[in-house]
Amino acid sequence: MIKQALAHQERLTGDPLMATIKRYFIFITGGFVGWLIIIGMQAVFLASLGEIFSYWVGLLFADIFTFVYHRLITFKIKSNWKIRFVKFVIIVTAITLANGAFFSLTAASFDLAKLNLSIIFLEQTLMIPGRIIASFFITFVLSVINFGINRIFIFRHH
Repeated sequence: MIKQALAHQERLTGDPLMATIKRYFIFITGGFVGWLIIIGMQAVFLASLGEIFSYWVGLLFADIFTFVYHRLITFKIKSNWKIRFVKFVIIVTAITLANGAFFSLTAASFDLAKLNLSIIFLEQTLMIPGRIIASFFITFVLSVINFGINRIFIFRHH
């Protein structure tokens, strides 16, 4: 059963499992830089646009960066960049909408989450704002989904 699962995984991704895991870590490195772009842009535009709209501006800049990063570094695929970019925009728009929607819901209900002692610890002891905590967890969960979609549908060697 494990051999079948590994064979299926290799057919889907085009890589053996360990190569896929390595590629995922390269992928999340680019995603981490994208996340820093989100946080940085949010900090720049927070006063003028507010928490949620400044987050969306950050997502826009992060999405452009991540396409270039994944095309040249993560997946190293330089062919058909225009077609891949169109597919990427469609998928990233869906992921971005999900990311933004989850962040908006989390930001709106974060006062309720402050009852959780771990959130209080992170915010008060480590001085990490709740919006950054929420952004990190949402982005991490969606990164796994995003990697699979990008690897299989956008940056797959054909």
